[in-house]
Formats: sequence, C-alpha cells, structure tokens
Amino acid sequence: EPKELERSDLEDCFLCLCMTQEHKAIVKSKFGFNATTIAEAADYVDVFDPYGNTIQAYVKVAKQLDTALEQIFERYFLEDKK
Repeated sequence: EPKELERSDLEDCFLCLCMTQEHKAIVKSKFGFNATTIAEAADYVDVFDPYGNTIQAYVKVAKQLDTALEQIFERYFLEDKK
C-alpha cells in the first residue's frame, strides 16, 4: 500500500532510489539528505515513468529497473571487492 515518504524511512537507508529527477529533487529538498544517499534510477539506466500507461509499459520499466539495480549492486558492492 502506498504511503508518503517520511524522514524515518530514510534514516537507516543505504540508498534512496527515485524514479525521476523531479522526485529526487523533492526528496533532497524536503529531507536535506546528501546526493550520495539519494539517487535517480536514470543515474544508472534510462527509465521513464509509466504512470497511466499500459501493462506492457510497466513491464518494460520493471526490466529497466532490474538493470539499474544490477548496476547499483555492482557499483556499491563489487567494485570495492576488486
């Protein structure tokens, strides 16, 4: 169930991944977290907001987010191990 983001949601968060640049800007301005804590999916892969689109659009975005998450994992967890 969707709910409004609260400061407590971010306090123990390693990374807050936002869908769009606008979402990222809102979170940063509202909560004042630094840029390394808050990222945009597009920082890793091009993703569009499928809101109001077809189920196929949501499936496409899910695949894009999967790619982004793989890149995030590699960046934060595997690069340090090399």
